[in-house]
Amino acid sequence: MADQSLSNPRGDCSERANGCLTFVEYREVEDSRLHIEPKQPGQSSLGQLQAAAAKVEAQARADRQQQRQQALQTMNEPNVQKIQAARQYAAEVLHARKPRGGGAYIIRNGEE
Repeated sequence: MADQSLSNPRGDCSERANGCLTFVEYREVEDSRLHIEPKQPGQSSLGQLQAAAAKVEAQARADRQQQRQQALQTMNEPNVQKIQAARQYAAEVLHARKPRGGGAYIIRNGEE
């Protein structure tokens, strides 16, 4: 007895599957191959690979440094809204701590 869900002549999804799989698009994958310059006279293959790897590492280091500098610059920019909110809160706290009235309970020159 043949399983009819495996040989579906209409081409739609089988009942055994959890759903149809449909191709949407290819993902764009970054090319991670190492670009090697032509060999110089007397240069070994190892030296050629090491020079290419050093160039890639230097570029990556420069990129990381640039990203770090940009992140630090972004973090150190003053946020005007936060500064205004902090000032308003400080003014409210200061106003709440001010004594009400004429200072009747303050002792001056040792007098009561």
